[in-house]
Amino acid sequence: MFQVIEFTDLTGEGKKKERERFLKGFEGLPVDKFSMIPPHTFGGKVEREEGKGFRRLGSKYVPCTFLWYSMSVRWDGMVVPCCVDLAGNMAVGDVRKESLLDIWNSPVLMDIRFKIAAGRYKEIPLCSGCDILWKEQVLGIPVKSIKELKYFLTGAR
Repeated sequence: MFQVIEFTDLTGEGKKKERERFLKGFEGLPVDKFSMIPPHTFGGKVEREEGKGFRRLGSKYVPCTFLWYSMSVRWDGMVVPCCVDLAGNMAVGDVRKESLLDIWNSPVLMDIRFKIAAGRYKEIPLCSGCDILWKEQVLGIPVKSIKELKYFLTGAR
């Protein structure tokens, strides 16, 4: 099993000592990766506050990649296409009634993927206000993806 812990608001130089103290509490435990995620708008549900740790937005639309490698199963068995759908407003299936594979390949999830790839995010209420679609890029690659690739290739934390 690959252990991942994600948390927010310990990024940046001003938080270095706090971050080191936090990480020290996990020494000797079977955690393979820590991921420090800047806060975001949770699909437009949270107001973006500059200077509060939110990542800088890029000027170009970047299709969300989550839809091609993940989906979230809620406590009640409902499946949503994205972990920011905390309320389950955009359920695409129910694991109590159908398999994850069937949900993954369902017409409704395929339609969402198509719309995101085509830049039609405004047609998807969950996605229309999401700041993840405006990620900062370097050479057309989202900065977060570059950092994740570095971790994957080097094991650097």
